[in-house]
Amino acid sequence: MINRMTKPFVAMTAEERKQFKYSNLVVRYIREKYSQDDEFAILRQRDSKPEKFEEYNSFCEECKNKAKVKLGIIE
Repeated sequence: MINRMTKPFVAMTAEERKQFKYSNLVVRYIREKYSQDDEFAILRQRDSKPEKFEEYNSFCEECKNKAKVKLGIIE
């Protein structure tokens, strides 16, 4: 019987692993405040609600910096 739930192994370089960890960490931090549906709504309404978009965008930038610090990419 074949287990269809297993995923094939994909070899990654050290740089690819670092980028993968960084991307996942950024998304995890963003999800603490915004669901994916929330993000889509904010992006869709960015012209009609620019203050909401700016708040969201600033938060995302904070998440990116937080992830870089955690992974030792920046101090």
